[in-house]
Amino acid sequence: AWLCWRYFKRNTAPRTLLKTSLIVIITLLTSVFWFQQTAHLWRQPNEAHAPHRPFIEINSLAGLQTQLQRAQQNQQTVLVDIFAMWCVACRELEQKTFPAPEVQARFKDMLLLRLNVTEINETNSEILEQYAITGMPTLLLFTKTGQEATELRITGFVDAEHMVSTLDKLQGMD
Repeated sequence: AWLCWRYFKRNTAPRTLLKTSLIVIITLLTSVFWFQQTAHLWRQPNEAHAPHRPFIEINSLAGLQTQLQRAQQNQQTVLVDIFAMWCVACRELEQKTFPAPEVQARFKDMLLLRLNVTEINETNSEILEQYAITGMPTLLLFTKTGQEATELRITGFVDAEHMVSTLDKLQGMD
């Protein structure tokens, strides 16, 4: 605004003002047209999907153990999503894989837990060490008896088809 004021103060000739006004109007119209043409690129990828079932946030090893015991009592399988805010693959899972209808159908009877390990602290380090987490995201899967199905553990991004296959294998383990 200050630069515009200085420019107009120095260039007060009618012809200069007309040229400047014309440039500003053309720039605004071009910007509006460009925005209309590219607005679809700014939408979040998960807008097309229905909201998916929320995960229960946990923040300690004790909290995880409590939830696992509860799931065992209720004869539920468990998925633990260990993620970090800086992790691109974690966001892809959240936006592409988890909202898929076929994945949501498998989540229906599961206990879904989420652990944010963005911060490096003693609590998060304890969990990462306990479960030998080597990368983000990591999905831990537990059977109805409360045992981790280590052979089904997922590290990194997977598509909905792979997720469904893994969850079906988990259901067949009990």
